Amino acid sequence: MVLVLWLPPRLRWIRRAATTRRLLDDVGGADLLALRALTGPQRGLAAISAPPGGLADAWRRGDQQVISELSEVALRRAGLQP
Repeated sequence: MVLVLWLPPRLRWIRRAATTRRLLDDVGGADLLALRALTGPQRGLAAISAPPGGLADAWRRGDQQVISELSEVALRRAGLQP
């Protein structure tokens, strides 16, 4: 009974986590994860120090430090270690 209730959600999470990890490893993947962090819940963004103009402006300019920090937020939301 436990496997019937636990296994399907766990398999879905494994699939999503693998897709997210693959995305991070692809060219431009960190940029897409950063965009996901910007468009998702705002609670994880408070830990990132915002440069002048804000996080979205830094993302648009291609600031690699901000993109890296935002992609780490997206990974943590997905339940993965950055």
